[in-house]
Amino acid sequence: MEYRPLGQTGINISALGFGCWEIGGGYGSIEETAFVKAINRALDAAQRMGWTIVAVDDRAGRIEASDRSRWFGFTDDIVVRITPSGSGSRVDVRSSARLGRSDFGVNAARIRAYLGALRTAAETQG
Repeated sequence: MEYRPLGQTGINISALGFGCWEIGGGYGSIEETAFVKAINRALDAAQRMGWTIVAVDDRAGRIEASDRSRWFGFTDDIVVRITPSGSGSRVDVRSSARLGRSDFGVNAARIRAYLGALRTAAETQG
């Protein structure tokens, strides 16, 4: 399996990514204020999920976080990347266990829950 560094944390995680979703709608140019709103919305959703925010790079549109598993307290690393896409933003999410070969679907479920929370926030906040 290929591994890559997790931002500036010094931790290597698998290169496998899962979960992409566009915030906004249609295609066309995105205003900077819409991009900033998307980053803030993504950060707010991560904080509401109870994740520990490790780093935020507004200019790069990247959020690095960690979360602990319920049963054994293992730490999983999460990277959220927001990029302008047409008149909205594209959100790429990676969640990876630091230890072990299998996470029993925990990371995929975490990504689905996060994208669901983000989608709900986008629909209610506009």
